[in-house]
Amino acid sequence: MSTLKVNKIENTATTDGGLSVDSSGRLLTGTTTARTAGDVTGQLQVEGTTLHGGSMNLISSLCKSRGTSDGSNTVVASGDNLGTIQWCGADGTDLNSVAAMVQSFVDGTPGSNDMPGRLSFWTTADGAAVPTERARLDSS
Repeated sequence: MSTLKVNKIENTATTDGGLSVDSSGRLLTGTTTARTAGDVTGQLQVEGTTLHGGSMNLISSLCKSRGTSDGSNTVVASGDNLGTIQWCGADGTDLNSVAAMVQSFVDGTPGSNDMPGRLSFWTTADGAAVPTERARLDSS
């Protein structure tokens, strides 16, 4: 088996920062400096000033296992968060202010090929610092 180790791949035809791997192993595209948004400093960061330049396509799904090693399939439990999508905005200080988010949770006891779920929708009121759950679609 071969291992490819890369610190930076740069597209010299553009000024978008190319592709970098920082000292913490984060993959950065469009920038060379990792940033925190919504109090999360992601392992994959795509930055740009236009819709296309700052977009990322996830073709498949958001998934979770309770396992402690890569590739494990340890069953999740009722109430576990399966995924979160956050919308954050720069407030003049940082990108940690969350305006809205959608979260998916396990909503009952899962079993083989049985995964009850719910979606919750959160928004932040004017003058508030954190979002509040506003609506919920549950498994019933």
